[in-house]
Amino acid sequence: MATAPDAAPALRELIRYILADLGSARPIHISAGACHSMETLLWEHFRVFLAVSEGEEAEIATESAAKVRMANDFMHGHYDEPLTVETIAMSVGASARSLQSAFRRVTGQTPWERLTAIRLEAVRHRLLSPQDTGNVTAVAMNSGFSHLGRFAALYRKTYGERPSETLARKLRK
Repeated sequence: MATAPDAAPALRELIRYILADLGSARPIHISAGACHSMETLLWEHFRVFLAVSEGEEAEIATESAAKVRMANDFMHGHYDEPLTVETIAMSVGASARSLQSAFRRVTGQTPWERLTAIRLEAVRHRLLSPQDTGNVTAVAMNSGFSHLGRFAALYRKTYGERPSETLARKLRK
């Protein structure tokens, strides 16, 4: 998360002041009015601290889109491997949390949802490919799915048919 850099020291000092006062033998900020004033002051400091200019916002959006593109490319190249969000994030030089956030902002999906979609697309392509002679289990396992029940349910939800029906349709041709 981007922050206004000049606001950090002021916010830190305000928090130190409040904590020192509350930890003293005779705190002066215990009345309702004083507490309300401190709360207002804290919220204003947080607002300034978290303020991001429009230029910075655009830069963050561009960086997010680039990370998402790189992660998407990585997932397309490695979907058949046992990936984790952490592995994907490391491949693009991001933390798992920042990659999750970038994906949500750019695509509305999580990296895991996108990886699952890529894997499902790969399975469907292979099941329909005349050159591929694998059975559903082998194709699913070789495309990164390890839980066949979940895979079958996701496939049916996505494509409206069981994977075996897709394969049978290819074999009938």
